[in-house]
Amino acid sequence: MNDITTFLNDIVPPLKTEVESNFAGDSIICLNVKFNILCDPFKHLNTEHKRFKAFHKLGTLIKPLGSVVGYRPNDSLQRGDVIIKSIPVKIYSVELEKLFRQFFEVPNVYNTFLKYSETIIENNDNLIHNFIQKINDLESRGIQICVDNQNI
Repeated sequence: MNDITTFLNDIVPPLKTEVESNFAGDSIICLNVKFNILCDPFKHLNTEHKRFKAFHKLGTLIKPLGSVVGYRPNDSLQRGDVIIKSIPVKIYSVELEKLFRQFFEVPNVYNTFLKYSETIIENNDNLIHNFIQKINDLESRGIQICVDNQNI
């Protein structure tokens, strides 16, 4: 995101100056608003919270699953006494099945991946064996992999 914004900030101001010289009045105000948006297209995604909110709104956010792996002591001093409480320690993970399913349902991604994997297979048979094995495993569990809303 930062690279694209920097690139646009290098290109848009000279273009804006050139366009402003050819327009006047109310149209220039409207054009300035458009140029300002173009200079910083990811302003609405500048924090992690805003990105999560946008992904959730789009229905593409895959929430991590938390699992308690143990407890750690947390001691505090209250009225001269040391109070020890157990605090859970969690790890978080994302289900790869959901991640891959969502990724391969993006239009043309699966077909592009297949073409790319065929070129890799021509050079080395064992390189993507595990990945293809995982796709076969998903299908054997009854999980359908779709491309452009069509089953494979």
